[in-house]
Amino acid sequence: DPELAVDIQNGVGDNSTDIELELGNDGAMIGSSFEENENMKIQELTQQLLLERERSASLRKTIDLLFNHIEVHTQDLSKTVQYIADKVKEIESVGKKPQNL
Repeated sequence: DPELAVDIQNGVGDNSTDIELELGNDGAMIGSSFEENENMKIQELTQQLLLERERSASLRKTIDLLFNHIEVHTQDLSKTVQYIADKVKEIESVGKKPQNL
C-alpha cells in the first residue's frame, strides 16, 4: 500500500501552522509539524549559543588573567631597570668625583 499524505492548514490569526499527516503502510497516522521541527532547532541553537557564551566568558577570564600577569611582570621589570639605571648613575658619579689624596 502506498502512503497517503494529507496536508492540513490550521490557522487562527498569527498562529497558523502547517501540519502534515501521513498514513503509513500499517494505516497508522504519523503527524509531523514544521513548526515543531523549527522549535527543536531553535532550542538546539539556543543551547549551543549558551555553551559558546560560557566558553567565551571562560576564555575572556583566562585572557584577563594573562594580561594582568603580563602587566605585573612588566611593572617589576620596569622597577628593576630603573634600579639598575640609578645604580649605574651612582657608580658613574662616584667615578667622576675628584678623590682626596
